[in-house]
Amino acid sequence: MPESLRTVEVPEAQVAELSMLCGFDDDLAKQATTTSNRIRGLLTHIHPALRQAGETRIGALLRKHAPRAWNRWAWDITAT
Repeated sequence: MPESLRTVEVPEAQVAELSMLCGFDDDLAKQATTTSNRIRGLLTHIHPALRQAGETRIGALLRKHAPRAWNRWAWDITAT
């Protein structure tokens, strides 16, 4: 079976392009995480009552405005 497999030669330019795209994706993921953490920090700093409200009460308020993400957002806000 190994003799039926052939090697695939990829030009250096394509390898470089793929490496650049993968690096760009990593950078975007890091920026998204940083932004999310920054927003959560600002919310809890500006509105300390969010920590006291608890995940259930925050989730009940968010459920109307974000039917898909309310549960995750409520957990993210209360997570420290």
